[in-house]
Amino acid sequence: MRRRALGRIDRRVVLRIAIRWCAEVTEDVRSALRRIRQAPGLAAVVILSLALGLGANTALYSVVHDVLMDPEPYPDGNRIVVLMRLLSGSQVPFATDTTAFNSWRLRAHTIEALNGAEELRFSVAGTAGVDSLEGARVTPGFLDQLLRVKPVLGRLFIAADTNPGAQPVAMISHGVWRATYGTSPGVLGQTLRMDGRAYAIVGVFRDGLTLPASGNTPMQVLLPLDLDSVTRSFQAFARVRRTVGRSDASNELAAILRSDMSNSRDPHVGARAMRAQDFVGARQTRIVTILFAGSWLLLLIACGNTGNLLLLRGLDEQRELATRLALGALPSRLVRQSLTESVILAVGGGIIGIAAANAGLKLILATAPATLRVFSVVRIDTAALGWGIAASVVSGCAFGAIPALFAARVDPGNAMRLGGWSSTGRGTPGRYRGALVVFEVALSTILLAGAGILLHDFIDLVEAPVGFDAKGLVWPQVLPRVRGDRAAAAADEQAAVRILRTAPGVLSVQEGSFPLATTVQIGNFEVEGKTGAQATDVHIASLAFVEPGYFRFAGITVVLGRGFDQSDVGTEGQRAVVGRALARRLWPNGSPLGQRFRGGPTANWMTVIGVAEDIRLPGRTGDANNLQFYIQPTRAQLPVGFLVRSRDPATGERAIRRVVPDSTPLLRLAGIRFPEQLVRLSLAPQRFATALMGMFAWIALILTAIGLYAVTAHAVVRRRRELGIRIAVGATPRSIALIVLGDGLRLTAAGLGAGLVGTTLILPAFRGVIAGPEPFDFLPYAGDVAILLLMTSVACYVPIRRALRVNPGESLREE
Repeated sequence: MRRRALGRIDRRVVLRIAIRWCAEVTEDVRSALRRIRQAPGLAAVVILSLALGLGANTALYSVVHDVLMDPEPYPDGNRIVVLMRLLSGSQVPFATDTTAFNSWRLRAHTIEALNGAEELRFSVAGTAGVDSLEGARVTPGFLDQLLRVKPVLGRLFIAADTNPGAQPVAMISHGVWRATYGTSPGVLGQTLRMDGRAYAIVGVFRDGLTLPASGNTPMQVLLPLDLDSVTRSFQAFARVRRTVGRSDASNELAAILRSDMSNSRDPHVGARAMRAQDFVGARQTRIVTILFAGSWLLLLIACGNTGNLLLLRGLDEQRELATRLALGALPSRLVRQSLTESVILAVGGGIIGIAAANAGLKLILATAPATLRVFSVVRIDTAALGWGIAASVVSGCAFGAIPALFAARVDPGNAMRLGGWSSTGRGTPGRYRGALVVFEVALSTILLAGAGILLHDFIDLVEAPVGFDAKGLVWPQVLPRVRGDRAAAAADEQAAVRILRTAPGVLSVQEGSFPLATTVQIGNFEVEGKTGAQATDVHIASLAFVEPGYFRFAGITVVLGRGFDQSDVGTEGQRAVVGRALARRLWPNGSPLGQRFRGGPTANWMTVIGVAEDIRLPGRTGDANNLQFYIQPTRAQLPVGFLVRSRDPATGERAIRRVVPDSTPLLRLAGIRFPEQLVRLSLAPQRFATALMGMFAWIALILTAIGLYAVTAHAVVRRRRELGIRIAVGATPRSIALIVLGDGLRLTAAGLGAGLVGTTLILPAFRGVIAGPEPFDFLPYAGDVAILLLMTSVACYVPIRRALRVNPGESLREE
């Protein structure tokens, strides 16, 4: 009985303590809200500052989370992998084939839901102004087993859809269903004509579906994929089982390929299970990381600025705090009340910041370039929302800690006699106020330097030569409508070229593929006479099929030897023109002219007749973009495509769209690209990162200027007696202005020095982003100094005016 009574007493005590604690917290919240209402201007500045910092940080966290941590918007998306083969002797991944796919399907135990897909674009007839649809051929089970997506209407593909003689069927996206069929349930069974063939619509899938790790192009139409009829490489997708890791899956897949070597001459013996994150380039990853780090610096500046403002407000309220302490208030209660106010302000800033992050993220997605395809998956979800709320609370505690501690350390006697630690503001709080400003200036310097480095590199990229003449160039992508006679398709292409040469506004037309359009992936390029340790390490290069006159047409300079002419047509043995970078890699110590090389042990030897200037899209990296060679196409490689040069790209596009569908029954127009646009897009990631970092830097400058102004203005108010005495004894306005400006300049100089030291420490992070070999340049740092000095002058202008208006008699009487 006694034990039960003690238990009841303990519970009652705990309940009373909990009630009292809730009451105290409620009172703290009321007191904080009352203090916020008493100083609405200060609260507005604090909330706006934190909203900027928290909004930027939350938006960039969303980018990091959805790009680098969990990019696939499907259930258990991190378990979805792309199965890639590896080139023999290298780590270059490429697509799979039916042999490897079937072996993995029968023997792999570390993966499940194995499916294949081919990403394609389909020409459409009679579909409400739509001339093409983005889509793919996928194996049955791709949607429900791999992506775990249910149809909006109708059914999914089944195995019978891939049987020989089965009726061709298709699934369309909700967007196509709405735009073309008005969301009518009667769409099922209707006919969709694509590429000259009729397909019965059997289902509708939701909008926004993309092939895993494929980028930002939503699928609009799906067709069933029959792997038995596939004659080229395709993408294989699977889910890694929960009990194994990706490395285990990769090892098993590679072992299966190696075990098949005894029955196959296939030299590809490696395999890798790759998540979407693995396809994000190192440069893209570095850009995202740098921007996220910049958002953290901005948040820290906002926190430092807010802490400074609240500390200044606390100094002005020392008499009130001293009175409360004298009446028996506990220092811990003052700390808690100060922290409560800080957290409320931070949560208010966080709410506004998250709303701003949502709007800002839409702006980021709208302005992010296509070459930064990774941004397409970003959204404000539960993880980002939780991050924003947690960052708000932590920020509130962080910037509220210093004002709270000083509130508890008020000396009642000293505060009542002198109004604070000192009338000049040079006591301990003054040191902390100055340290916070120095902290803000240092972080602003780092952000300014980062923006300056990116801007300087962007200017260099804009001015860098691209190696060809992109003005007025149009690149139509033509593909055979059906597999068949290549010679007939090539005749269609030549007919289109002849007609286009006479089209209005067209200056010239040249048969050949665009540089960087075709990529060759092999185990090793072989150079005649080099074996073993002398063998090259080139595994991947860009290949262009060209005809005589191509280099003059494209504006590509042949720096050594010659280009192709009519004497090369029909000659025995294949000839090649190599890019300057590939020539240096294959023949580093001699002339490449007359040398022979080939793309693997079974390929034909090619004799080098010339060396051409490299084609470089600014900002692009990787061997496939830097190593190029050109050959004349063989009969088996026809058709190769063509390029059009016109007065302007729009004229060339109109001519191509008018001529190609009418004169090429065996070819279809898969799309039109503009090399001038490709050059601009290649600069887009650098432009985007520079603009965003620059925006962070300017926001940081504004926040720092607010903090510097607040400290300087408060110092003028606290030093009115000193300034009055100086004016009374004959100090000139210039000397008074220099006193105030000197205080600001000392803080700025200290912060600038610390910031420059910090900048030198972060320079290695920029080496994976900028194109130049060394990011250090005096110009960005000189600009930082000038901008910060200007910011200091602006921030000190009003305090200087206030100091000059001090009336010696009034200030002495007030004291």
